[in-house]
Amino acid sequence: MTDATSLPDGVHFVGSIALDSVPEVFRVCGTTLGRRLKRMPDGEPGGRRLWISWQYPLLRASPYLEVNPAQPSVATGFSLLRLADGVKPEEVGFGELGYAREARASYQDFLRARDNGEIATATRLQVALPTKLAVIGAFCPGPICRRLSKPTSGRWSVRLLLSPSVFRTTISAFSGMCVSRW
Repeated sequence: MTDATSLPDGVHFVGSIALDSVPEVFRVCGTTLGRRLKRMPDGEPGGRRLWISWQYPLLRASPYLEVNPAQPSVATGFSLLRLADGVKPEEVGFGELGYAREARASYQDFLRARDNGEIATATRLQVALPTKLAVIGAFCPGPICRRLSKPTSGRWSVRLLLSPSVFRTTISAFSGMCVSRW
């Protein structure tokens, strides 16, 4: 067993944690690491594991995109997508992708865990939001689909719907891109 004094002073998790639920992630990580945990994600459990892969069904069902039979993906196991015939990049919109909904629910679990003493009071909830390029580029490669990731194209919105004071004191948010090519 490791002596508590030999543990690092700070620990940083990035996203998925191999536990089954958000409350379990907060309880196990919070009680194990205590004050060493400056910020923590909700662990992206269940269908949200593997960063952006949970967005594939939404993109696959979009009337703006279609399966690209000429380009199967060996790396992800998903069929790659392309713009549907007759669709212009500026017409594409996806609406709510679920990140705000999940962040609000995780925030409630985070507060409960903190109130129960399972998370140190100084620890903040880390919310990771992928860039447009991360979501679209992983499943819809190529120059036309890359145009969808430009700030002026399509409609893209993620809102956490939390007050600024709550955000400043208990949330640590970042927008990131993590796309692997094998």
